[in-house]
Amino acid sequence: MESETINTLLGLITSTPSLLLALIALLLAWKLYGSSVFTNQLPPTPGRAYPVIGHLHLMGKDPRKQFALWAKRLGPIFRLQFGSRTVVVLNGYDVLKEAFVKKAEYFSDRPKTFLSDVMSKNRGFVSSTPHWRNLRKITVDILRQLGSGSKEMDGRIQPEIARFLQTIRDSNMEPFDIKDLAAQCMSNIVGIFVFGKDFSPDSGEAECVRMIGDQVSLTEGAIVLNFLPFLRFLPGDRFGLQKAERLSNELDRIVSKEIEVRKERLLKDSNARQEPEDFITAFLLRAEKEKQKENNNDVVNGMDVPNLLGILKSLVAAGTETTSSTLCWAVLYLLHHPEAFSRCYKELMDVVGPDRLPTSQDRPHCRYLEATIMETQRLSSISPFSIYHTASADVHLKEFLIPRGSIIMPSLDSVLHSHDIWGDPFNFRPERFIDDVTGQLIRREELIPFSLGKRACLGEAMAKLEMFLFLASLIHQFDIRTPEGSPLPPLDYRFGLNCSALPFKISYVPR
Repeated sequence: MESETINTLLGLITSTPSLLLALIALLLAWKLYGSSVFTNQLPPTPGRAYPVIGHLHLMGKDPRKQFALWAKRLGPIFRLQFGSRTVVVLNGYDVLKEAFVKKAEYFSDRPKTFLSDVMSKNRGFVSSTPHWRNLRKITVDILRQLGSGSKEMDGRIQPEIARFLQTIRDSNMEPFDIKDLAAQCMSNIVGIFVFGKDFSPDSGEAECVRMIGDQVSLTEGAIVLNFLPFLRFLPGDRFGLQKAERLSNELDRIVSKEIEVRKERLLKDSNARQEPEDFITAFLLRAEKEKQKENNNDVVNGMDVPNLLGILKSLVAAGTETTSSTLCWAVLYLLHHPEAFSRCYKELMDVVGPDRLPTSQDRPHCRYLEATIMETQRLSSISPFSIYHTASADVHLKEFLIPRGSIIMPSLDSVLHSHDIWGDPFNFRPERFIDDVTGQLIRREELIPFSLGKRACLGEAMAKLEMFLFLASLIHQFDIRTPEGSPLPPLDYRFGLNCSALPFKISYVPR
């Protein structure tokens, strides 16, 4: 009886073309979009998505403000269509923590995009690769081995601080923009870790570091190609993609040569194996050790030269732009808040005194300066959407179903600028991080300028120490002033991968 019923239904379907087509469409929809099409569990959208461009026409001039308005209207989780890609935006600390900490197994992957395929070839620990966890762990281990974030870093940072301060002195109080100088000093520090103690600002290694910075800038202009890749066929090099590709290939050639130099050194010099002085050598030794464990397989857990190239690019790019931009924001905020600047200077005089520069050992005692750095990181929120994640499977977040393959954009602004968390989020007030009774620092878990979860920035410790030493030394040695008759520079930014303060020139007056 049951088989007769099934045969009858099959006969009805096959004899009725319209019914057959409807069934096929239904199955395709279920396959492509999952049950959310039928249960209406997808996050809300802000409006109509046009063919080809999706919601890009709604973005406006300032995506940060637009996203904040959408969050207020649609709730903490909403959905956009950018070209052919579905983008889910997450807002609020509770939502971000649930996604990246409690459900990290679903939200820790990176999306494969046009730029990641073309530029980075999905290499290293930042991209989407089966070995990113192992590569990230090894990178952290090696940086720690080389002294990243520790007191040992003082010796590596102080020469760059000396050059930084001397260059400012040489300006002779003429209005001066420190952004390029700060970026150069920060990249040199990262270069010391990557290439070793023989790193010189005039060397080929330094040129390599500068090229990575140029590539980051070019890539920023080409981000739209992640969502509308067909635009690359427009005449000319409108998005800087061709130049960025040439730069990427040249970087691969130069760094590959440096890797070969260190391989030969390891073969000839047994001392080089004892205490490696640079990241490349330490990585090669670690890879060699892993191969021996695995019976000399060519590649173990992604520890090969292409992934090493990807790691080096990520280290230099991340260790340069974010820290130098944060330093510029700190100077700008202190210029607008001279009472905070005076308090930082008084604290430095009490702790350090006038006769020497600050060191990492002074850091625990400079609480107000530390609070000033924390407030700068919070208010500037220089990476408002961090780096994209992706959903590795269909997964529920709060009451919504997030489709597999969606690009996940965490809004760090929604946490760092939250009225519910901070009360007056757009006021520069370092005191919010100092306990009124004990005078101790208050470390709020909602302070997440480096994001959170398994993909949080691994250079956080190093960046914090650099920020303290550079800003403390700057305040210790100079007063800051606007040029006579000039207004204060605006607290405005240029939107991009990092939201940097608009260029500003001020006078640095030696103490």
